[in-house]
Amino acid sequence: QGFIPLSKVKSVAIIDSSGLFSRGCYFDIVVPGRTFHLWTEAEDDAKDWIGSIKSAIQQQKSKAVVPDEDWMRDIEETPSEDPSVPKTHEQIRLEAFERLVKEVTQAVKIHTIEAIKLRESGDKHNALKIMKDLKEMKEVIVTLNRLKDTDSPLPVFSWSTSTLNVEVRNGDIGEDEMEVRIAKCSEIPSDVTHPYVLVTLPYPSTENPQKVRTAVFQPPEADIDLLHTFQIQRKKSFQIFLERKKITVELLNSRLLGWGDYSIGKAEMKLNPLLDDISLTQSLEFKDGRKVVGKVEVEVRLNRPGINTQRRDLTLRRIHLDSESEAASQKHPEAHSTPIPVEEDLPREPPLKKRITSLNEPPLNTPPSPVASTQSTVPQLMTPPSSKQHQPQPQQFGPSPSSRPVPPKGGPKTPTKPVQSPIAALI
Repeated sequence: QGFIPLSKVKSVAIIDSSGLFSRGCYFDIVVPGRTFHLWTEAEDDAKDWIGSIKSAIQQQKSKAVVPDEDWMRDIEETPSEDPSVPKTHEQIRLEAFERLVKEVTQAVKIHTIEAIKLRESGDKHNALKIMKDLKEMKEVIVTLNRLKDTDSPLPVFSWSTSTLNVEVRNGDIGEDEMEVRIAKCSEIPSDVTHPYVLVTLPYPSTENPQKVRTAVFQPPEADIDLLHTFQIQRKKSFQIFLERKKITVELLNSRLLGWGDYSIGKAEMKLNPLLDDISLTQSLEFKDGRKVVGKVEVEVRLNRPGINTQRRDLTLRRIHLDSESEAASQKHPEAHSTPIPVEEDLPREPPLKKRITSLNEPPLNTPPSPVASTQSTVPQLMTPPSSKQHQPQPQQFGPSPSSRPVPPKGGPKTPTKPVQSPIAALI
């Protein structure tokens, strides 16, 4: 029905073998809060398997480490509020818990940030993996706080690292979008009185480009921070566009008296690096012929590369508490807000015999009907009269209570109400 993590297994043992039964053996797997009772036909294989599980549990316990000496020494040597008074054992215990909770909280923040990034980039599979680890570490924080409040010692714990190979994307940009940012202009000539920048993207074609311009700024230097999103289409033509075309960034001067704007210098930016990358940042020079008339910083971003997929290794840390420490926190009533249900606590459906009996119980002195005449084909399952006293009263059918005759002397002492036929009840 599922998998039990080895870190959760507290013990495993055979409770009965083929000495009393014809074949196979029964065994228990104990985890915090629940015991699984299992049976297998392959007794010899089960004994080998249980032996290997016990060895793995012992190896896991031996790998779990207490806080190293430097970690604890740093806590012990940190001066208290009053340096003249040495720290008590209780103060050291509380500081150790607070420090460990702080480290786990920091790991939770990193997990949360990376999970949001992956979810926004469309990598839901790896995002769900991180969210699962995130949920377990939040439970560890709750367990640590409970152990801290119950005067328990710092539990045995260990850290592990996991590496995921994830796809790199800009999740804040749409699949069919290209974002262009003009960050800063500098070294603009002083004789340029009203400069601005015009960005031209020759897409979908050179004859029908997309353009955007900045506001007029004050030379010789200005933080423009223009952000604009151009629309694209993820087709083969877009790949060819990235290979061959360039973005043009032009510095112009605005004439306020209506004589028309004129160009001061131009700069071009190749886009072919975006075939394998999701962002491109360059510092360009405005040139008038060979003369440099200013500089500009340009950044271009895509949701994903034009052709190839960009990937990276994401390494995250996880904390593991010793299973005995988790079990100790569960001894308190507040250890679990939603306890794991055991088999005895699960709701059970009433027995089939009682359910059919309530349907097949014949009505008292009710007139025959075409539907009721089919009752002879339904098997009659009778229960003792004492059991009928605890059954719910069925809905009334037939004549009204005032016109119904008195039951015969041999019937039950307390009058019972008529019951509908089984076919009618099912309908």
